[in-house]
Amino acid sequence: MFRMGMTLTLSDIKEVILRPKEIVLGTSLQFFIMLLLGFLLATIFRLSLELAAGGHTVWDMSGWGSI
Repeated sequence: MFRMGMTLTLSDIKEVILRPKEIVLGTSLQFFIMLLLGFLLATIFRLSLELAAGGHTVWDMSGWGSI
């Protein structure tokens, strides 16, 4: 993540400032969809509370695909 941040240019930062709706919408949807997916997986597989909490930690981490 640090390395990716080092490649940002001023024009990239300008895009974020000029398009805040898209940033807020994308971030909000990611959190909502990931939480819903984690809940559905825990429900479908009837996980115990401990496993569901662990799954929540793994599945619902924002940006998990970049790890």
